[in-house]
Amino acid sequence: MLRIVIIGAGKGGTALLPIFYQDKFVQIVAIADIDLNAEGIKFAKRYNIPFTDNYLEVIKRTDVDVIINVSGSDEVTEAVKNNKPPNVEVMEGKSAKLLWGLIDEGRKKENEIRKSLMEHKALYKIGLMLVSAASTNEVFETIVRSAMDITNSPAGSLALFNPETQMMELVVSIGLCEEFANVNKWPIREGGLTHHVIKRKFPVVISDIREKTFLDNSAVTAAGIQSLVAVPLMSEGDIVGILYIDDFKVRQFTQREVSILNLLATKAAFAIEKVRLLEKLEKANQDLLEANRLKSEFLANMSHELRTPLNSIIGFSELMLDRIPGELNTDQEQCLNDILESGQHLLTLINDILDIAKIESGKTELNMEYFDLRQLVDKVERTVASLVGQKSQLLEIFLDKQIGEVYADGRKIKQVLLNLLSNSIKFTPEGGTIRVEAALKPDHYLIRVRDTGIGLRKEEFDIIFDEFRQVDGSCTRKYEGTGLGLALAKRFVEMHKGKIWVESEIGKGSCFSFTIPLIRDNGVTGNSDILEEEGTLETEPEFDMPTVNRNLCNLSVKLSQPERGRRILVVEDDPKAADLLRCYLNNEGYQVFVATSGKQAIDMANEIRPALITLDVMLPKRDGWDVLQELKSNQELSDIPVIVISIVDNKELGYSLGAVDYFVKPVDWLKMLPRIADLSLNAATMKTPNSLIMLAGDNSHELQIISSFLQREGFKTIVAGDEQQALKTACDQAPCLIILDLSRKAEIESNLVKILQEHKETQNVPIIALISEDLDEKDKKLLHKRVKMLLEKDTMDNSELLAGIKRLAESFSLY
Repeated sequence: MLRIVIIGAGKGGTALLPIFYQDKFVQIVAIADIDLNAEGIKFAKRYNIPFTDNYLEVIKRTDVDVIINVSGSDEVTEAVKNNKPPNVEVMEGKSAKLLWGLIDEGRKKENEIRKSLMEHKALYKIGLMLVSAASTNEVFETIVRSAMDITNSPAGSLALFNPETQMMELVVSIGLCEEFANVNKWPIREGGLTHHVIKRKFPVVISDIREKTFLDNSAVTAAGIQSLVAVPLMSEGDIVGILYIDDFKVRQFTQREVSILNLLATKAAFAIEKVRLLEKLEKANQDLLEANRLKSEFLANMSHELRTPLNSIIGFSELMLDRIPGELNTDQEQCLNDILESGQHLLTLINDILDIAKIESGKTELNMEYFDLRQLVDKVERTVASLVGQKSQLLEIFLDKQIGEVYADGRKIKQVLLNLLSNSIKFTPEGGTIRVEAALKPDHYLIRVRDTGIGLRKEEFDIIFDEFRQVDGSCTRKYEGTGLGLALAKRFVEMHKGKIWVESEIGKGSCFSFTIPLIRDNGVTGNSDILEEEGTLETEPEFDMPTVNRNLCNLSVKLSQPERGRRILVVEDDPKAADLLRCYLNNEGYQVFVATSGKQAIDMANEIRPALITLDVMLPKRDGWDVLQELKSNQELSDIPVIVISIVDNKELGYSLGAVDYFVKPVDWLKMLPRIADLSLNAATMKTPNSLIMLAGDNSHELQIISSFLQREGFKTIVAGDEQQALKTACDQAPCLIILDLSRKAEIESNLVKILQEHKETQNVPIIALISEDLDEKDKKLLHKRVKMLLEKDTMDNSELLAGIKRLAESFSLY
């Protein structure tokens, strides 16, 4: 370590002290100066460096390697020469000044480097602030404040150039008077400061505004500004704006400050352009969202408007094909079939568009329920059988033997399967094969539709699930359609948290696969994210024997003939729709009355007391919802079953207000007419006092579900609890039928059935027992002797229960 003594604590000593103090290889033994208030002595005191006013004392020290004399005194120089120890080196005079100069210059350069580093760090931070700024106002203020900090200036402003108006627009003003800030726009006048900056496209530095007499700077001088820097903000050679940094006194802006401001201006121009672009993009996105909303709203409204005439086109075509108005010749029948087929095709397209519009507007929800996947596939098979038959195609069904109940929205899963099958039928040539496969995986159900059709190229895989996209989008394409079927399938599958994908090869057919997550008993949803590997399913699960083309295309429905003369009130303001309903219902033997408004509907219901009311929602002045509420709140009319028949598809609201069924126009008459027959029969017979069905058992939740179903069918119901409550209810209410849930062993061994049969007020009331599938034969035989009907609850559906009730009604004259 080098030990030194410094003599002289003036400018030279003060410059040397901090340099040597920070050097770990140098030890400052002492500093001496006759003036103990010198700057070097103050530094020594602050950092505990030994100091003295007796320089002779330090000169004579033997523990020193070098004496540095920067005192500038001849007397001190002579004393050092005469008194220093022999082995001590001395630096003084020119050599000391050179050392001092070098160190001083090094310190200046170090300060410059440190300052430059700080400035670049500041620029970096400013850049981050500009990039992360969320709005243009935040960007503008960050630019001006950063520039003021860099130059230590009291004021600044930012003006942007508007290329449309060719004017400058003030966006930020800090530290300037209110009058200046109020001038928020000004033209680019020749001879003005703005024109000078734009013309030069380089920073303009004015140390004293009064000296620039050639510039017209009246607004600037009026604000009290005496010096400024004006830096243009450029983007790809075009002016974006001007950054002004102002001072209210005459000052010299350094070249470094101007350079830093220029760098800041470059970053600022980029940030402004970026934020402007983001704001334009945000506005464009908002405009697109609004346009999409208006489009969905328009599509929904137009779909409703188109459905109204389609209801008449399809309905009257079916009416004439049923020969209700009279016989047809062969040509007339062919023409009507063409009209009906075209109308139904158009209806399918409209329904697809409406479904897409509902999904995009967030109005589509899943109605989750347990349903039998086998039965669903069977229904879909029957639906497409006629299409398959027309092209002489082979339809095969392979179902895993483990397939059972699925917890999902059955209607939407059915629609997915129908859409995939329709797609395969369309693109598979005559005589080809279509195959449906379903298997149970650990976490999901896997369903596939294979075909031997034309196939797809890999680059087409990503577009076929997009709305309104088809592989062949030309006007001369061979295959018809809107391109919505697969898009809807994808939307419905993803709503279930499932996946859908395609595997295909040109000329070798396609395989569309989708998954339905498996809902476990604990409510946990399985993972269906993993795509299955390509391969035939028949080698994986154990399949039932395949079913092939069950010739279901000739399926016909024979309508039950209701009792003649039954009254039905049709509430419909569209004369064509009302005429269509009247024709069909008159042909079925009903006496039809028509109301065209809500008020007329209530009045006629009170007057004729119909067995059934069909109700349209879209009525003048008072809509169908108000009419339905009034009907159900009127004690005299509340028992009349109401079927909603409307263009508006809002079944949930209809059921919640008391409708027993809901049909969306155009109506499927093969479904609706039997429904009217059942409901009108129930309504006619349920008017007697002895019309109540009692349900009893421990599982009140399941019984409430059955009760709600029976109420929608037009029955009156009441749910009782334990044995004591059930007996009391049966005695007090006198039901015409009792349904007991005896699905558990303990319930079978209870005395309720025996008590009901032995009590004089309930002994003649027939009982339907709901039992478990695994009930042993001994218990079944015992129950057979005590009740009128056994139904296995595990496999029973609502239609089976309804059929059982009707059989008992005919046998026991319940009503």
